[in-house]
Amino acid sequence: YIRMSKKPMQNMPKNAATVIASGINDFGKFKVALGIIIAVFAVILYAQSVSFNYTLDDHWAINENRITTQGFNAIPTLLKTDYWYGSMLNNRVPEYRPASMIMFAIEWQLFPDNPHVSHLLNVLIYALTCWLLFILLCKIFEKKFSNYGVMFPFVCTLLYTLHPIHTEVVDSIKARDDLMCFLFGILAIMQMIKAIEKNSISRMIVAGLCYFIALFSKESAITFMVIIPLVLYVFTESTIRKIRIATGILALFTCVFLAIRYMVLASAPIDDFSSPLVNSLITAPDFMSQKATAFYVLLRYIELLIIPHPLSYNYTFAQIPNQTFKDIQALLGIIIYSIAVCVTIIKFHKKNVIAFSILLYLITIAPVSNILMLIGSPMAERFLYIPSLGFCIIITFIIFKFIKIKTGNNLLQMILWNPILFTILFIIAGLYSIKTFSRSQNWKDDYTLFSHDVYVSDKSASAHGILAITILHEIYPKENNEAVKQNLLDTAISELNKSITIYPQYNLMYNALGKAYYAKKDYINSLIIYKYMVSNNIDLSEEDFKLFASDFCNKGINFKQEGKYDLAIDEFDSAIKYDPQNEYNYIAKGISLGHLGKDSLSNQMFLKVVSINPKSIMALKNIGVNYESNNRHSIALEYFNKALAIDSMDVECLKYIGQTYQNMGDINKAKEYYEKANKIRGGKQN
Repeated sequence: YIRMSKKPMQNMPKNAATVIASGINDFGKFKVALGIIIAVFAVILYAQSVSFNYTLDDHWAINENRITTQGFNAIPTLLKTDYWYGSMLNNRVPEYRPASMIMFAIEWQLFPDNPHVSHLLNVLIYALTCWLLFILLCKIFEKKFSNYGVMFPFVCTLLYTLHPIHTEVVDSIKARDDLMCFLFGILAIMQMIKAIEKNSISRMIVAGLCYFIALFSKESAITFMVIIPLVLYVFTESTIRKIRIATGILALFTCVFLAIRYMVLASAPIDDFSSPLVNSLITAPDFMSQKATAFYVLLRYIELLIIPHPLSYNYTFAQIPNQTFKDIQALLGIIIYSIAVCVTIIKFHKKNVIAFSILLYLITIAPVSNILMLIGSPMAERFLYIPSLGFCIIITFIIFKFIKIKTGNNLLQMILWNPILFTILFIIAGLYSIKTFSRSQNWKDDYTLFSHDVYVSDKSASAHGILAITILHEIYPKENNEAVKQNLLDTAISELNKSITIYPQYNLMYNALGKAYYAKKDYINSLIIYKYMVSNNIDLSEEDFKLFASDFCNKGINFKQEGKYDLAIDEFDSAIKYDPQNEYNYIAKGISLGHLGKDSLSNQMFLKVVSINPKSIMALKNIGVNYESNNRHSIALEYFNKALAIDSMDVECLKYIGQTYQNMGDINKAKEYYEKANKIRGGKQN
């Protein structure tokens, strides 16, 4: 490496300076071209996602969020409330990420309820991030790997861009927080390097502002307060004093953010992570088992980085098995991470790239590792979005270590002069691209994602339950084919039973299962579920109690049709108990009592209906029928006329009045009402 000052350049022959300047210019264009290639790859891989719908947490963050959907008016509220404040979720977690939420509100204002625009922005932000990452890696590796030119950062960034582990972050609109966090983290590093080079405090402040926005995007950006000084130490010639100043500025912005975050979350009703459905690690029998399971998850992360298959959105209870330190996979995780730490300690003082990459991985995975503290998830692929960069640097380093590399001035030369390298790259990139493209398709919509991933996460209670609820709420109501509808109900019931089997305390799924049986008209099983919920004090909404009552009512109707009126009355009494304002329950019981000749008790039921709804024609007519059957013609006429006053076109009521007059011997009156009934019936037939 030769450092050249401006003075020797000026003393050079004019033609030599021109040649050097031209070469530098060509190299710059080549670097820009490679950056564009990387960005284009990112766009091509994820372009299909622009046609996708909202999925998973997108609903709670955007179209089902009562704050976000207010558009521009939502911004002040989003700045002073926690992340899930406007969602329909019952659970609230200590998260403050207003940057992405403000973006969603702006998008809703300009393009209301349009997931395609949001997906497009995700793709463009990812492409921009990958392009900037390439520029950054070119900058920091220009001295460490000067003999490789731009090839090392190009291969590294390309592997990062294509890695399938990023599909969740790009395809889930809600994961905008991860995208923005890394984007502004990269910008902060770039600005801080320029600040060190130019000895500029103002640029340090700009870097601090970029870091501040990253924090507002996602709290895990706090790791950049360590990563940025680390980059300065390993890849620049900065003095310790300058690094301390840079770190101090970052610390200042961190303190401001933490103060704001504290004030916002202090008044928020935050739930802890006490449910296995939030983080299954709480089911570990003791502290040591909990940490052993966490190391098992960390091992799984490495496995997914090496072989990103199969992938899933769901790793909740009981997909992650509890481990002890006697389990091989937990021990292997501890050994691998211990070796990584030892390598870092040994190599770091030499400013070794492998040591830096391991540190980058460890620092960025630490906040979500469940080692330091329990978080809101036992495992998630999105947690590897930034840490995967460390993995890609290591893989690139290993490849370059064992292959002789020749640099070129253009892409064609790079490929022709390095056939072994590009053969390996072609194989890895090809496999990554195929997996990324196919995995991305699973994120098309909720049903596609859930129905695919339930087979990957077959031990997850929520994976089965969420699929079932999606079928019941979104797919089943839109289906017109009766045979298909029944199959959908059978699938939903099967998935709900699997969910409850895995986690018997999953109250929400009992509720859904009761409704599924009810939709299938399996009132016996529906009653069993609702009786279980009542006996176990599982919360039931007013709607649930109404469905519960309907189960009893429908069972009573079956008994009534079989002539088993005593049994029917018992069921109607249960229906009345759980839905005392439903007039049909009283009417059904009144009719059954009437069949048993208990006209007085029957009338009490119908009069109860009239007290609930004075305009209940059915109750008024039945009261009239009871009185008429007991030859109390005048009272019967009174109630028939009340019913007729409500609906003068009620044919059945006109016939009853005609029959009453006929029984009273008033043939002319009877004929008058019969003719009215026939005329109306005839009119309806026409």
